[in-house]
Amino acid sequence: EFCFAIDPNLLEEKQKEKERKQAEEEAPPPPPFDVELHKTAEDVSFGVRLDTMSHWHLGIVEVVDGLVSVYNNTAAEELKIKPGFYITGINGEKCTRDAILEAMRKVGPVTLRIAPAHIFEANLKRDGKVGLVLLVEPQSNSLLVSRVSLGCADDYNKTAKPMRQIKENDRIIEVNGVAEDVNKMLELTRQESPELRLKISRPSG
Repeated sequence: EFCFAIDPNLLEEKQKEKERKQAEEEAPPPPPFDVELHKTAEDVSFGVRLDTMSHWHLGIVEVVDGLVSVYNNTAAEELKIKPGFYITGINGEKCTRDAILEAMRKVGPVTLRIAPAHIFEANLKRDGKVGLVLLVEPQSNSLLVSRVSLGCADDYNKTAKPMRQIKENDRIIEVNGVAEDVNKMLELTRQESPELRLKISRPSG
């Protein structure tokens, strides 16, 4: 007969890791904040590559040289504009995507409402169709949830906490450990597999 001893330190470490992860998942995301920028000419760039799939906000895919990077150079860490964040409004008002883009084209001061990402994981037990209508565009690094219909996503939502339910306009930023490659991510959602592990992002606030 063999007797295996379990290291109590290992068990303690695993328990602490589980508690840490649970605390991170339950912690509220950082609140939105406003950033005033001044566009001095029509050809001045904000320096952000944007995901425009949603009608209600813009996703920030990348920050390059421009007004935003200049602002970031002196901003406090918690107020920097980062990839994965969202632009949800202009000049103190929540606006549609088209209204935000129009305001960003104009010369002069503009105040952007920046929403950090609220990110959570959703594990779907695959039993028939997924029930997610997804959109993708070349400049994006995520899949946009256009609609949630009958399927395993809807089944997941029935037992998930409200803040962790999959909703219209959410973005899927990872599928079964694959991120950034939207074509591969989309392919994984269509493959027959017993489980779909999704990482979901949406604007905070």
